[in-house]
Amino acid sequence: MATNRSSSPPATDDAGPRIGVGADRILHPLRTRSLHLGSLLRGPLPRLPAALDRVAEGWWRLPPRARPVAVLVAVVLVLSGLVGRARTSPWGPPVRVLVAAGDLSDGDEVRAVATTWPRDLVPSDHLATTPDGVATRPVRAGEVLTETHVAATRSDLLAPDEVALAVDRELGLPPGAPVDVLGTDFDGRGRLLGHGRLLAVDEARSWIAVSRAAAPAMAAGLASGQVTIALARGE
Repeated sequence: MATNRSSSPPATDDAGPRIGVGADRILHPLRTRSLHLGSLLRGPLPRLPAALDRVAEGWWRLPPRARPVAVLVAVVLVLSGLVGRARTSPWGPPVRVLVAAGDLSDGDEVRAVATTWPRDLVPSDHLATTPDGVATRPVRAGEVLTETHVAATRSDLLAPDEVALAVDRELGLPPGAPVDVLGTDFDGRGRLLGHGRLLAVDEARSWIAVSRAAAPAMAAGLASGQVTIALARGE
């Protein structure tokens, strides 16, 4: 008896086509990288530099309680080095100097305080001891005091041909201001007695520096009270 065999098509995989040799070629670079990384992680440890190797050996030889002390000492040394570097100036180490404690005008009594400045920024004629005298010119607060800033007495502020006359009142002018001294004749007319400059202010008195030639007439006018002090324009 003949059997009717029906031919059926070959079974197919519903999951899709199989990935063949091409997939191996796609994954090959990734596999090579993983193998290279694995070779780096396997094997003996790399050799340390000799100095670092000695430090490591010394570290492990320390007793357990000594290791925190060693870490603390290392931290202190590092911080000390950083602080020392921060305090070091490119203009040299700090040196002691005297600076003005406040703004000074000509003839003011000098008041100084000690501080430190970088060595290369300090004038060569700076004062090393506390001055006892008066200022020869205006000085800003914090400015380094030098020998040219201070005179022993107010007479040292005078030029060789000058004298100082005292006026028993405050003029409201800063030291160094140029002034004209005005007086009157016997007939009451005003006249110029001379020029001068305000040398200093001492309590309720003002000292005016005038020339020796004009000093007698100015002194007579001051004694009689017939003198006016006027602010003049500087040269």
